[in-house]
Amino acid sequence: MYKTLIRNIDELRAVDGTHPAIGVVGFSMGGHWAVWLSQRPDLPIGATVLYYAARAGSFRGSRSSYLAHFAENDSWVSRASRRKMEAEIAKAGRSYTAFDYPGTAHWFAETDRRAEHAPDAAAVALERTIKYLKKTLREG
Repeated sequence: MYKTLIRNIDELRAVDGTHPAIGVVGFSMGGHWAVWLSQRPDLPIGATVLYYAARAGSFRGSRSSYLAHFAENDSWVSRASRRKMEAEIAKAGRSYTAFDYPGTAHWFAETDRRAEHAPDAAAVALERTIKYLKKTLREG
């Protein structure tokens, strides 16, 4: 999977080399991969958005800032793993903003997960994501 992701980033960079940074958005396991990509200093990841995801590891080589959306009730992302990730991001001096969505569960932003989908929370998260990506990537 990591080879595919890196190849996709290389292809994206080849389309228009004028953009100094790339934004990545990941949901659940995709959020895990988004964090992994952002931790690699050789990749031009300037903005990372996570939906109900956390990943450990060092953020010292990261060039990214972070926006995270978390469900209030999430058996897939433990509070301990979230706190550990947040502590490592802070230790690396990276910008980080997180939002918690009351009354939501893992997959709240995914329309194909009818039991978990929370349209109002998903709309707010999407609006925040778009605003963050526009601001962050424009500032480069």
